[in-house]
Amino acid sequence: MNRTVTALYETQAQAERVRDSLVAAHLGDHVEIRDQAGNDRGHRDIVEWLGDLFGGHQDHHVYGEGLRRGHILLTATVEDFNEIRAAELMDADAPVDLTRAEQTWRGEGWAPEASVYPPATDAPATDAVAGPVPTPTPPYDAASGGVRVRIYTLHG
Repeated sequence: MNRTVTALYETQAQAERVRDSLVAAHLGDHVEIRDQAGNDRGHRDIVEWLGDLFGGHQDHHVYGEGLRRGHILLTATVEDFNEIRAAELMDADAPVDLTRAEQTWRGEGWAPEASVYPPATDAPATDAVAGPVPTPTPPYDAASGGVRVRIYTLHG
């Protein structure tokens, strides 16, 4: 089973450095870098791409807002047992803390489409859930509750 490892970066240069690190570690066969216009290969609308990547998971909105605000999204699809190494490499270049960013954005008045996707909760994901489920990955900042890199596994 493959895992999708994701992170938002402040700059294109950061995302490219991380992509290069993943390639050097032989984890970069399926890496995509996207900006607010959806640019990578340019062949799919960003909204469609995010919908496909995250399905019904509420993180879809957080990543979309991050892209709208000019951040760069890097995704890497890796094989089982490589996700932690990929997450460590991605975390080494200080990606955006999504938990903190979401709190800040909500404080500024941003609200995801709550009628479509419920707000994030602290409830742990279970294997009974269908769709993408994020897994906290090291380093986990217990003080902020934030994880800068997230791993998604499809269940069901």
